[in-house]
Amino acid sequence: LRPLCLIQKIPTELGTLTSLSSLSVQWNELTGTIPEEAIGGLISLRALQLEGNVGLHGKVERHGTLCRMRNNYKPETDEDDEKTKPHKRGILRMLTATCTPPSGSLVGDRSDRLVCDCCSECFGY
Repeated sequence: LRPLCLIQKIPTELGTLTSLSSLSVQWNELTGTIPEEAIGGLISLRALQLEGNVGLHGKVERHGTLCRMRNNYKPETDEDDEKTKPHKRGILRMLTATCTPPSGSLVGDRSDRLVCDCCSECFGY
């Protein structure tokens, strides 16, 4: 979608687009957290590009929905493996965002930033 056209939170209704394979919403003004209920329905998603949306914050958890969809996800427990089954294992090949990697060099409060445990690439602030 054209840059700077989307100015709000990511809608949970996005999750109803089960055949969506690529979503590129770079350089818009998206805010808030990435809603698990929206992403969980995107079972065919191969690429998600979120960079340039500095209003996104929160954490993309290692065992959260997005990381479980990644092609390099390795479940550590049977419970983690069970949570992955609704998704085509390993289908999400690219996940990019303006974020801080979990072991990033930035210090201090990160509540206003997106921290990503499994992004293909984090573009810094």
